[in-house]
Amino acid sequence: MHIKNLYIQHFRNIVEQQLSFSNKINIFFGKNGAGKTSLLEAIYYLSTGHSFRVNSSQKMIQYQTDSALVRLNLQKNTQENTLGIKFTNENRELYINGEKTKRMSLAVQMLPILAINVFNMRFFVEGPTLRRKFLDWGAFHQYSDYPLILRQFNKIWQQRNSALKNRLNSGEVICWDSEFVAAAELIHQLRQNYTQKLETFLLPILQGFLQEEKLSLSYKRGWDEAFSLSQLLRQGLFEDFQMGYTKYGPHRADINLYVGETLAQDYLSQGQQKVAAYAFYLSQGHIFKQQHTYSPIFLIDDLPAELDVDKRGLVAKTLNELDAQIFITGVTQEDLESFLAYKNCSLFHVEQGKIVPVE
Repeated sequence: MHIKNLYIQHFRNIVEQQLSFSNKINIFFGKNGAGKTSLLEAIYYLSTGHSFRVNSSQKMIQYQTDSALVRLNLQKNTQENTLGIKFTNENRELYINGEKTKRMSLAVQMLPILAINVFNMRFFVEGPTLRRKFLDWGAFHQYSDYPLILRQFNKIWQQRNSALKNRLNSGEVICWDSEFVAAAELIHQLRQNYTQKLETFLLPILQGFLQEEKLSLSYKRGWDEAFSLSQLLRQGLFEDFQMGYTKYGPHRADINLYVGETLAQDYLSQGQQKVAAYAFYLSQGHIFKQQHTYSPIFLIDDLPAELDVDKRGLVAKTLNELDAQIFITGVTQEDLESFLAYKNCSLFHVEQGKIVPVE
């Protein structure tokens, strides 16, 4: 699977651009602020409906324009699909093969994107939210029923929290508990299964990257394993009322990497944590390919700023083994020599929002 071509209009500093890509490696180089990250962000936004940089869509729309447009053609075996999204500050319109749809999950399924950027580099120190998103992306693409289960749980969780926050009587809180527990247990089981798959790919890659032997992955479901979730909800009801939200559940889940008996963030240097974060996302690509027989598309922003030359070579080798389409940015093409050695590599120079293929 690969993106054949892309059309962008009024997205950040990109006025209008039509591009065709290699089905393997696509390298974008230019000065900081030229528009390299904006290109990756545009693809990511079409796939997910949100940015990895900002919360407001207004910031992605070019100054003194009302809307932005991103459209691409996606090739998968002999099948070709067109995805497009037009958005303003107030709303967005998603089109798949010319038909308008409100189901952003369809774009996520059709255009699976793994983005690795400065935000992912804080994988170990940012807190569990980023790591839960990582788990949810993997489970979403691994288990067909996961998106619906997670959506149902989130609705129940919000209702229970609303009852707590508004100080309704205990009966109007407890009435959500059985549904809450049922959905929570299903999410836990699928996340746990996914973590087991992750470990089989992750640990060998990490050992190659870090040269550390005593590595292990720990999954925490979000409530004490010595008790059932039903028990903890009953016992913790008074505290939940005091806090105004539900303390226990899969919304508190986490995964942690250990070196021996020490958390990775307490043992590894900052540079080692960055390469370990890469290993997590590369492992996720392997699991995806095992399930679907093709790889997700990788968007890798400013790799040279995060990893030294040797580690870049290891990442390039692993990505080449995945046979994935890659969009990768750097300041100079020399920074990305590790990728230039592989076949089917296209170069683009980016300057002041203009993206020009380099022959």
